[in-house]
Amino acid sequence: MVDMLGVLRSKLIWTMGVGVILISLMWFVIMQSSGIDEGLVGAIILYILLVLVFFKMRESVSSIEKKSRFERDFKDLPIEEREEELMKLIKDDLPRIRGDGAAALYKYFKDISESTRDDALVLLASDKVYALRENAVNTLVHYFSDISEPVREKLLLGLADDVDEGKEIPGSGVGYWIVITLINDFEDISNGAREEVLKKLALNQNPYTKRDLIFVLNKNSRKIPEDLRDYILNKLGEDENEMVRKAAKNVHDLPAASLGEFQKAVKKL
Repeated sequence: MVDMLGVLRSKLIWTMGVGVILISLMWFVIMQSSGIDEGLVGAIILYILLVLVFFKMRESVSSIEKKSRFERDFKDLPIEEREEELMKLIKDDLPRIRGDGAAALYKYFKDISESTRDDALVLLASDKVYALRENAVNTLVHYFSDISEPVREKLLLGLADDVDEGKEIPGSGVGYWIVITLINDFEDISNGAREEVLKKLALNQNPYTKRDLIFVLNKNSRKIPEDLRDYILNKLGEDENEMVRKAAKNVHDLPAASLGEFQKAVKKL
């Protein structure tokens, strides 16, 4: 099936590009015949700028077309080709295209080889754009058991203290999803990794992440070394946020049945 929209976009861009080049050449000839040196210089500069703009536009459209074809033909593409295309999307210069790659990774996760999934997740988890790091941790939450243990632990440790400087609440909501992962899969995380993650979450800048961390301590009190549990509760008991301090102080009186009940109880303190 032909992607008519993509074809039309390509033709439009190429037509614009040819037009830009012709106009630039005409200006160049006119200025040269007039003997105006300034015009000649200006024409050359304009020509270079317009050509650069043209190729940049072409590059953007190519990325969009690439994403469109990938989504449409994913199931029909040979495994190696579709995984190569997926990685191209995730490595694209445009955050929007990388986001499309992240969405495709989530949608087709179980149809993608483990090595490619691992590589894609590691790239997304280290992306400078917060939304893409959040995509990585959402994928971790939903496909935890399908992800190799080294990559799971790398993501948990790398994102537990994630900071998004653009959010109003200090810290990043990524920490919340790390907490959810601990709640869902605590026993499937190695002792060493989960203890390091707990320590990092205790230092997370987001007060809501630290509040919900107390629920993890409450729910898994017998599985966490007593000295580590005491360290975290003391740390949170001295937190600058009153909500966190109250939750840490009243940890023994707070429910451990569900996170929702825990959060409601904290609000009533």
